[in-house]
Amino acid sequence: MTRSQGDRVVRALAVSETVSWGVLYYAIGALVLPMERDLGWSRSTVLGGFSLGLLVQALCSFPVGHWLDRHGGRGLMTAGSAMAAVLVAAWSQVTSVATYYAIWAGLGVAMAAVLYEPAFAVVTRWFVRRRARALLTITLVAGLASTIFLPLTDALVARFGWRQALASLAVLLAVVTIPLHALVLRPQTPVRSRAPEALAPVTAPAASVRDVLRSREFVGLAAAFVLSAIGVAAVGVHLVPMLVDRGFASATAAAIAGLVGLMQLPGRLLHPVLRRALPASQLTPALLGAQAMAVGVLAGATGFVPVLLGASLLGMASGLLTLARATEVADRFGVERYGRISGALAFGTTLARAAGPITAAALLPTFGGYVGLLLLLALLIALAAALAARTADAT
Repeated sequence: MTRSQGDRVVRALAVSETVSWGVLYYAIGALVLPMERDLGWSRSTVLGGFSLGLLVQALCSFPVGHWLDRHGGRGLMTAGSAMAAVLVAAWSQVTSVATYYAIWAGLGVAMAAVLYEPAFAVVTRWFVRRRARALLTITLVAGLASTIFLPLTDALVARFGWRQALASLAVLLAVVTIPLHALVLRPQTPVRSRAPEALAPVTAPAASVRDVLRSREFVGLAAAFVLSAIGVAAVGVHLVPMLVDRGFASATAAAIAGLVGLMQLPGRLLHPVLRRALPASQLTPALLGAQAMAVGVLAGATGFVPVLLGASLLGMASGLLTLARATEVADRFGVERYGRISGALAFGTTLARAAGPITAAALLPTFGGYVGLLLLLALLIALAAALAARTADAT
């Protein structure tokens, strides 16, 4: 792969990740209320399908990582995109809970095949000197997913209803992502046989995958990311209903939720600056602390300005943390087994994203509203920051 080919791959993945995340992950935030009203299902039932999808995605992390290390991402991501488009179209016709949950189980497989983990694996195995820049490009563009697709989905629902909105999103997913994955991505060349000019020599890591996964360094990082994922996923899915409950119009609530994604962009642009300003061991705890602060602000905010501030800070911190995680795995543990190690980390964080929204929905009646629930989530993320800091100090 030449440098120009590598740049085309990065651009293609930036676009396909934006659309994939927007349709498969963020759109549900604008669909919860209309599905509740139309189908008569509870919020827990609607979000339960989404959580099931994330659970299946987590279970697929290990085989997907193994496949990526051996075969690369082209075939996997192309098949995943086709599967996702078909299933989103099927979602638009759902009438029973059983069918809805079966569709989300399939979408979990598709998400494992097309979201960040396979995209990062493709980029990480090709780039060394330009790896951080390539990952930054993809995450900067894909950070617009919620900003684009939450308001877009809300507008489609308002104009056509939630079923036609999903049918339209399925067509968009197919038209954009399948050709990009099938035609632009290249078959993976084994690490030791490739020599594109952008790469530095790659050496085999000293530790086995099993040794890495058992190490205190990996376990500490994984635990911190898992706790953060629980809290942030719960806030992300519940933000629109929470704001509507507080008197915000549906379109305004969707726009504010989209701001979380938009603010990931300036956050990620700060990544090179923060890497120079902070020791690597302090960056992750600092970002987790910022997430906890943002959720705490949202817990008590009722006015437009404090809600805007909380959403902005959460977006910036979350955007930075996604990029920090991608670069840390490659820098600390190497690239030859990146797919399996990253897949193991994704297993925990994806399970956490699955558990967060449905657990929050179940706890909501106990707290009698979102204030107490969000304070609990803020404390959970603060615990993650403390754990990351303690683990960093001990290494």
